[in-house]
Amino acid sequence: MGPSAVPETSHAGSPTWVAAAVSDDAFTLEQASLARFWTFVGYRSDIPNHGDWFTTTLGSASIFIQREKERIVAFENRCAHRFYPLRTSPRGNGPIVCGFHHWRYDADGRAIGVPKSNDMFGAKPADLCKSLNGLEVATCGDLIFARRPAPERGETLEDFLGDAYALVAALSMPRAKPIRIVQDVAAHWKFLHHISLDDYHLVAVHPSTFGKKGYLKPETVRYVRFGRHSAFFDSADDVCLRDVSAACAQGRFQPATYLIVNIFPNFLISLYRAPDVFGSTHWYASAIRYRAVARDRTLVESRLYPTTFETPQRGVSRTLRPVIDRIMPSIVAIVARRIMREDNAICAGLQSTAHQIDGDQMLGRFERRIGWFEEAYARALEGGPGASDNHDEGR
Repeated sequence: MGPSAVPETSHAGSPTWVAAAVSDDAFTLEQASLARFWTFVGYRSDIPNHGDWFTTTLGSASIFIQREKERIVAFENRCAHRFYPLRTSPRGNGPIVCGFHHWRYDADGRAIGVPKSNDMFGAKPADLCKSLNGLEVATCGDLIFARRPAPERGETLEDFLGDAYALVAALSMPRAKPIRIVQDVAAHWKFLHHISLDDYHLVAVHPSTFGKKGYLKPETVRYVRFGRHSAFFDSADDVCLRDVSAACAQGRFQPATYLIVNIFPNFLISLYRAPDVFGSTHWYASAIRYRAVARDRTLVESRLYPTTFETPQRGVSRTLRPVIDRIMPSIVAIVARRIMREDNAICAGLQSTAHQIDGDQMLGRFERRIGWFEEAYARALEGGPGASDNHDEGR
């Protein structure tokens, strides 16, 4: 939809694109619609051992992710008996047992242990046919994605991520323990995701970091649209995402430029160069999830870490690399926190006027990825398929 078009309206007279930031009903519908798509929910490295689990959300539903030997499984976090939450802590280890009546479930979510089953229900646990609501799970590198079961859609996670699959997998692997940052922001998650797709605000919002050199040069901005997703490369050369991903898959990728990969609906992973130390370059990654809590509240969950990409190290830098890996993430995190605070303040301001928005966004050259995202978002809410063809679309 162009800036001069008349926007469709939804709840409370708000344009459809912003309705979920204004209306609780629209927010509920939005979250239910998006839960049908592969959504980043956590990290494999957080559940390394059999029985490890953590809780999170998919859409507006509480879920838990658990390792069962070599498998990773996911379920809605509620007992099939009386709907009590099965996991009441952020993480832990152990079998799936309800704390309300001690119902026990197996790795497939089937009720296999029901105290006094014959006396209480007149049947054995297997005959009760009670199971947890399971979710589909797939992984890419260290990342775990989940979605609600959708047998009519055969789209694998690899299909969903398309040309970026191997790049995202490579970027997700930390070389040292990540630093985690969680920020509670009084704004709808889409405002936060929009600002990650916006390269026009850097001078005004980040004058001491990204914007200190002025606006980006159009000749060094490379945007790529693939499926429902997009990527940004700060490069004077033409970039083929398929070639970059192939290099990652073959273990020959050499970082040379700042890049961001935005994965629909609410996840991004970026690669950037940390300050040079003793003449050597170190590349770091940030993985960020915008987790919706309410129409006007979002948890920004970030993980910062040195990547596994091997870059030539010389002399003293090679010797000090283990020390650098311990110290540099904290330095990077100081800058990252400042940037995120500045972005968060803008998004909270947008939330404060969301109820006044009565038109479409006017998007410039450095904001075009927001338009791509909104096209995929609109199709998701309509229930139709998102753009699934993988294609490179230039700057």
